[in-house]
Amino acid sequence: MAIQLSPELEAKVQKFLDSGRFDSVDAVLHTALDSLTDELPIDLENPDVVEKLRGMIAVADAQIASGDYEVLDVETLKVEMRSFLREEGFPAE
Repeated sequence: MAIQLSPELEAKVQKFLDSGRFDSVDAVLHTALDSLTDELPIDLENPDVVEKLRGMIAVADAQIASGDYEVLDVETLKVEMRSFLREEGFPAE
């Protein structure tokens, strides 16, 4: 699979490579995806979960378009998302 990164993402990956901590782009992406997977409290391999998330994203897009949203800091957002996902019945991994 060929992936094309935006200039911003490419620069971030390059910084990791320049640090000497990683020896390849694959190693950077592997570590990033492992971290993301570890933090997600849901099973993205489940088609029902993915479909439900798509519906939620559509609702969120409509709320953003109408200005019906509030800005949250990252930690508050994590807490609220985990609580919401539990309430919505998303299975934990």
